[in-house]
Amino acid sequence: MMNYKAWCCAVLLAGALTASSVQAAGLRTVELSAKDVPAGFTAGSTEGKALFVGRTDMTARAAFMDMGLLSAHSFLLNYKDNDVVKYAWIGDVRLGDQGLQRLGVNGSMPVISAQGKDLEASSLPEVAAVVNSGRANILAPYTVVEPLKEIKKGLYTGTLQVATNEKGVTYKEVLHMVVYDNIYFGPTLRILAIAGDDDALLWPKLKQMMNVTK
Repeated sequence: MMNYKAWCCAVLLAGALTASSVQAAGLRTVELSAKDVPAGFTAGSTEGKALFVGRTDMTARAAFMDMGLLSAHSFLLNYKDNDVVKYAWIGDVRLGDQGLQRLGVNGSMPVISAQGKDLEASSLPEVAAVVNSGRANILAPYTVVEPLKEIKKGLYTGTLQVATNEKGVTYKEVLHMVVYDNIYFGPTLRILAIAGDDDALLWPKLKQMMNVTK
């Protein structure tokens, strides 16, 4: 009879093999990491604020969690342009079942087999359609600059713009987005938010961080 320690080792090994087989099938997800910040940038606070979440009283991550989304992993990016420091916010926002419902999407987190095949249809096409329609303003009203478009199977990219009025001043943010199914967390939005005036400078330098799959 297998003892408890041997049983635990067997379970952990089986889990590792399952994850490896999913990754080998071409669904491997590139996790967002501060180690991948491009030259010239430094990774700042993981609790940074972003105007596009529509909450100035809490960090972007806390705002996502307050809405019942599954999780959010994010950090600020700092770039020094001469004597001026410019900022961007980047994060992986994992919707979860409740996040899908808040978007009005009739779907659920996908079930993926050890062979790397989806056992349930992905809800990404519907997520993209809702965002493109302008109805996904659970955070703040936005304008679609470039509609989310499938550039390869299971990977959508697009661009939004959010205008936030604070004390009579309007601030514009450009949101570069990638929508994909994370093999561990399901439907996920990778969002890179840059101040409108800084987008032309920062986006070409940061777009490599929007790569989500290997």
